[in-house]
Formats: sequence, C-alpha cells, structure tokens
Amino acid sequence: MNTFEPYYDPLDMTTCVTATSTLAEINAKASKDKLYYPLVLNPAESIDAQIRAIQYCPESYRYGSLSDNILGMTIRVNDNEFRIGSRVVKNATGYDLNRFIASKVPNFVSIKNVILRLRPQFDKIESRKIRGTKEALIRIIKELNRSSWSHVINALTLHITTESNVLYMSFSCEERSIELYDEMIIELAGDCEISSDELKHSLSLSDSSKIKATISESIKQAFELTEKFAGEALCFPGNGYLLHQADASDELKSYLNSLNTDLASMSGHVDSSMIVHQESEWEIEMREKLEQHWMDLV
Repeated sequence: MNTFEPYYDPLDMTTCVTATSTLAEINAKASKDKLYYPLVLNPAESIDAQIRAIQYCPESYRYGSLSDNILGMTIRVNDNEFRIGSRVVKNATGYDLNRFIASKVPNFVSIKNVILRLRPQFDKIESRKIRGTKEALIRIIKELNRSSWSHVINALTLHITTESNVLYMSFSCEERSIELYDEMIIELAGDCEISSDELKHSLSLSDSSKIKATISESIKQAFELTEKFAGEALCFPGNGYLLHQADASDELKSYLNSLNTDLASMSGHVDSSMIVHQESEWEIEMREKLEQHWMDLV
C-alpha cells in the first residue's frame, strides 16, 4: 500500500484523503468503525480549506492543534510534488517539516493528499451550555481548566455576540458519572443559566479573523472585539485561540494591525484578510530550497 495515496485503516486509526474531501465525508466513513476526525469547525468545508484557515477547533481542548493530528501530506510546489511526514505519530527525528507546513501553509504550497489521525468516537458525549456574565464565565473557565474533571472535557468554547455570552462544553464519561459531573457544573455555574444545547455559530472560515495569543489574552480580546466592533467571536480557552467576524471597517483594520504587532512579543499573531500578507523571507527561502531539492532528485 502506498502510504500517501488515499486509504482508510480503522485498526491503525489513520486515513489518507484527498485535500478536497470534506470533514463530513471523512467522518461519515469513519463513524461506521466508531472513529472520527474531531477537529471540525464546519463539516461542509474541505480539509484543505480548514488547514489553511485555522489552527484550532472546539475539540482542540482534548486533541490539540490541527498540525498535531496531520501525520503526513503530499504537497506541490510549482510543478514539483513532495511527500512529507508518514502514517505514524512520531515520524521525525530532527526538524518536523510536516508539522511546520501544516501549522501555516505557505501561499506557494498546494496540498494534494493528507494523512489524518483518527480518534475513538465515544458512545456517550454530553453537551452543556452556560449563559452568564463576562465575569462569571471567566471564573468558570478558570475553575474548569484547573479541575480534576478537565480530563473528560472534549471541548470548551466561549461564544460571544452583542446579545449574549455563552460557554459551551462537551464531555465524555461513563453513564454513571454524568449526574456527578452535572452537580459540579451546577455548583460552578451559580446563578448562570444551564441547558443541554450544542454549539451553534455563524462564523465562516474565510471571513473570520484568527488570533493566537495566551489563554488570558484570547479571552480578553474575544470580549473586547465584540464590545468595540460587534459581530461574533468564538474563543477556545484551552488553547489561547479565537475567531472573530464583523463588518469590515478602517477602525477594525487599524485595531487588528496594532494587535498583531502587540502579540508578536508573546509569539502570537493575527491572521486576517484586513492584514495584507506578503511572502516573508523564510517563505521565499523555503520555496527556493524545495525547488532546488527537487532538481537535485531528478
């Protein structure tokens, strides 16, 4: 079997798919074996679109970034094709080029095939929604992140609009533990409203600004962006990542550019259509070296 051609191996819990495959298609096939690819923000989007657009999803709380779950890729640079990574989790003894490219796909790279790490699909996954004030939800997030229950949390997502502040969570545990877990949530929530609704949002991958920062800074910016510019924000407080979507304006553009500069000191960044991206020195050097490597091979 060619590792870099499309395949599906439920025993190995890996699959190689074309970059145009949608997350819905991937999980429809994997679900028959009680498996799934958990890092999904929009099931109708292709895996290529998601890799290029975002680094984290709600279930990154448990499973990490997208690049942690992409084991290998077939990429093209101009007319040259390269295979990076493999179908095993630990596949690099030196510099991990696959993870580097998966975390920030350069403009000059096109993706042909992707090897994904699948995960067990739990029989019992519960969802809870907590609606409350800014102060109350920040307090709850702090308690959950340091709680002994954090190991059962699949997703922890702060959804903020001009109308409401909501904390969504999903967790996996045995049936007999659900009541105990709910007791803990009720105690933490205090006067906040609790329901069993699943996460619903209207953000698009292409139109959202993506911000990587510390956990505390990402939560702070999620509230500030919606307070100043309205729109909608999704924050993943286990990973220090947020998406914000609002009507474009000169004020928002100025704010994001200033924020991008400020975040550089903490190794953060802003990825937005309102920030003009120019091919950086490292991208130019990488493209030239990959092209030279191909010429050396042939």
